[in-house]
Amino acid sequence: MESIRSSSKNSLLYIFEYFTVFIVIFYAGKASLFVGAIESWANPIGLMLPILTFGALAFMKGIHFNYKFILLISGYIIYTIASTIKFGAIHPRFFAIYLIKFIFAYIIIASLRIRFFRIYEDLIYYLCIIALVFWTIQNIIPVPFIEFLRNFEFSTQGPVKGNVDFNTIVYTIPNFKEVPKTIMHLGGIQVFRNAGFAWEPGGFATFINLAILINLIRNNMSINSNKHFFVFVFTLITTFSTTGYSIFIIIILFYIYNQHLIKMVWMAPIVLIATTLIFTLPFMREKITDDQGYTTKELVYYSAKYGNQYSTQRFQSLQIDFVDYLNHPIIGYGGHEEARWTNNLGAQIFTVSGIGKILARFGTIGFIFFLFSLWQSTKEILKLYKLKGTIFPVLIMFMISISYSLFTILFMCIWLFYLPGILKVENYRKHILSYVLKTIETQSS
Repeated sequence: MESIRSSSKNSLLYIFEYFTVFIVIFYAGKASLFVGAIESWANPIGLMLPILTFGALAFMKGIHFNYKFILLISGYIIYTIASTIKFGAIHPRFFAIYLIKFIFAYIIIASLRIRFFRIYEDLIYYLCIIALVFWTIQNIIPVPFIEFLRNFEFSTQGPVKGNVDFNTIVYTIPNFKEVPKTIMHLGGIQVFRNAGFAWEPGGFATFINLAILINLIRNNMSINSNKHFFVFVFTLITTFSTTGYSIFIIIILFYIYNQHLIKMVWMAPIVLIATTLIFTLPFMREKITDDQGYTTKELVYYSAKYGNQYSTQRFQSLQIDFVDYLNHPIIGYGGHEEARWTNNLGAQIFTVSGIGKILARFGTIGFIFFLFSLWQSTKEILKLYKLKGTIFPVLIMFMISISYSLFTILFMCIWLFYLPGILKVENYRKHILSYVLKTIETQSS
């Protein structure tokens, strides 16, 4: 009877672990106002769902905060005090948002350890299959299928839909009227880009690339009979994402770097040719050209004069954020949005650059902390799997950060992975297991 209860308890914990990581992925997708509540606090249920989920996980796993985490939070409190003194005002919600994110990321990593990667990969695999099926049907019978899916809209997008028309949790229909780039025209054929569960195809491509990276690391860089890998790659192709394709090239270089010398020699020219072909694709050239748009001065002028709101492209965002960094180089502007140079001119400009936002919001101190954390975490992950090439995952995260924020809980679980000291724990477990096996062998002989 006790064994049945124990088995049932373990099964429930197993399911809950998958549910927890699904919540992480769902909120990273940013495809509805519901998940945006983790920062806006506009939807009480959307805010409480992750709090209760991760709180329950911490309780079930008996999580305690170690000295590294306490040092991190202490440093964050000192940073907040310094920012408050500099600007003469405090922003409690800004402080609370990042404090909550740090706590969530630590709980998830400390609870799931390396199982986090396996669960993430599994969930993205199934989400990719769903996305491929829906994307295929959408391209065959677009109008009937879109109207059918509309019946399953999960959460309202509000008065300003932005990139998203509606989201069904597992699949997003982009706002084609406002964002025509979500439709590709290939040789006279109209093809919808696959946004999967995310707010846009580029975001979906980023999550797929992260799954590909995890898959290769977990499988010791082997793609033989690796169905997850091939499903990921095929789904990535359907996103038609410049960022996604560029990151995938770095992953391939990482893969080659971890091969034997003979493989490296014959694979390098193939990758070079493939890279050249990818960047000469018509839609790649068009998207890179389209990213230019208005100049920064024009955007600020039109926004300030006519009260328009603008969301800038990746490189323009980096440029705008870098000016803020130069204005506040040590600790950034923190939660003091009024200190941004565009706001001082009366413009409403929204930037998307993750690395730019780290520099502008947290200054040199925040950037150094992020860089240190990312490097330490990457080294620890690769040591766990006995791989080399720390620079490649770091470059991948930097590529992601050009276009997307790295302060979502999902990405924080990656670059804060070193905090709970998982490498030390796993090495200790391996040592104990090795000792037990040797003892058994000695006794049996």
